[in-house]
Amino acid sequence: MTHFDRHWGASPAGPPKRPGFTLLELVVSASIAAILFVVMTSAILLGSRAIPDPQSPSLSSIRASQIANQLATELETALFITERSSTVLAFTVPDRNGDGIPERIRYAWSGTPGDPLTRQYNGGAAVTVADHVDLFSLTPTYQSVTETYPGVGVEDAADSLLVDYNTGSGLANFNIASNNWTGQYFSATLPAGATAWRPTRVKFMARKNSVPGVTLMQLRPVDVNLKPTATVLVQNTLSDSSLGATYAWYEFAFGQADRIAPTGAIALVLQWQSGANSATVQLNTGVGQLISTNSGAAWTYQSAVSLQAQLYAKLTRSGPSQYATSKYLLAMTIALRVGGSGNPTIQTMAQALNHPELLSGLWELKFDRSPTGVDVNGDGVFDWAVHGGGNLDPNSMSGGVWTTSAIQLDTAPGCDFANLTVVDVRFRNTTAGGSGAGFSMNAARSGSTCAPVLAYARLQADGTQTLTVYRKTSDAASEVLMRIPNLSSQFVDLHLIIDPVAASVGITVNNVQYGTFGYARFSSSDSSRVASIFASGSTGQFQYVRVRVMEPP
Repeated sequence: MTHFDRHWGASPAGPPKRPGFTLLELVVSASIAAILFVVMTSAILLGSRAIPDPQSPSLSSIRASQIANQLATELETALFITERSSTVLAFTVPDRNGDGIPERIRYAWSGTPGDPLTRQYNGGAAVTVADHVDLFSLTPTYQSVTETYPGVGVEDAADSLLVDYNTGSGLANFNIASNNWTGQYFSATLPAGATAWRPTRVKFMARKNSVPGVTLMQLRPVDVNLKPTATVLVQNTLSDSSLGATYAWYEFAFGQADRIAPTGAIALVLQWQSGANSATVQLNTGVGQLISTNSGAAWTYQSAVSLQAQLYAKLTRSGPSQYATSKYLLAMTIALRVGGSGNPTIQTMAQALNHPELLSGLWELKFDRSPTGVDVNGDGVFDWAVHGGGNLDPNSMSGGVWTTSAIQLDTAPGCDFANLTVVDVRFRNTTAGGSGAGFSMNAARSGSTCAPVLAYARLQADGTQTLTVYRKTSDAASEVLMRIPNLSSQFVDLHLIIDPVAASVGITVNNVQYGTFGYARFSSSDSSRVASIFASGSTGQFQYVRVRVMEPP
């Protein structure tokens, strides 16, 4: 082998080996790693400290502001306040999903610090919108509109002379015979403060005719033409044998006749029953004698002659004025504090653009759609139901008017109507017969006791309507509170204010106040908790109905 071969020859097989780290290198590397670890740990710690605490004042304030603003925005378009306290607010807003029914929203807090604030939508589950609420308060700003109406009327204990046709001038005789009947039209001008009158008795001058007979003394309503109708309210007999040969006063007492509106009138009818000439009555100069020459088939009104007669009545005089106050929400101040008492309180004011009325109950119909598909009050229950169940014929509604002769609509769900309740009904009776178009309500309920109130518009033979408002005194008996005759055949506007505190019903018809009358609750077998509209024995039409129950005082 040459020298070259020995020094520059091929290496042994396999890659060359890398030398390892020195001790110095290891020490330096460990030191650098330790420094990097410390730096990274510090950065993570500082970053974690930069994330806000959910309960910190700043985050709590932001969250409270978001919630208060959301509530304020929703309340701006509220249509109806369904529930309200200092910590609970429920209301409806316009339809958002196209089903024609308002949406329902409810915010509630228990009032206990630390409890959550919840929001409920359309009857769904209540969802927590803020934990650990320390304060949630609602303060309304509202406008009050007060309606003044007469206080509860008190009827005079004794009757008094209301109409006097005892003039003593132009005296003449009238013989009552089979064809020739007579009578007297009575209307009254009431003194200030009197809201109604109840006829109690009539006195007239009469004497025996040459041929004995019997006369019927009747009290009848009168029509728009000042003539007696065919309806006999009260009747008694006057025998010729009880009459003297010369004129004397004879009295016809009515007992408990119905109360009459100030503009109302009544007729005394003296109808022949037997004998040739049953009696002779005295006439004088006056107004209102009624004469029929065909046995009551037709009557004429005498404008310059009257019976020698007097009408006595009991007056109902109104008490001190009563008031019905409606409250309309203008704005709501919202205060909210989330977290501890040391966190800031967020306060904002919501403007209620629709000025919703503050009510505890509302049922309303305009008959522009099916009544059984309306939920104006947004309680999740359709406001009206067909009595006894079933569906409403869509053909019964036309042009915003519902026509019925058999179907009754009831409010739903049940209500005691225990607070001040205001009723507005626009209706009319279009065919004669039965009781007419009606409204009824079991008002002021407390357990089994209630105060049923009824109203009927009834078409008369002369084409006018008579509106009568009743109160029931038992399940089988009722009393007329007010009868208002000679209304036109057009729709009648009835306005009732039922006040459970005063135990009274205020009556207004076509914007004319007819007084306020008391009622008494009784234990009724009728357990229904509804207001109803219907027709009884004829055809009725309804254009509008609204029942409002005010908030508790």
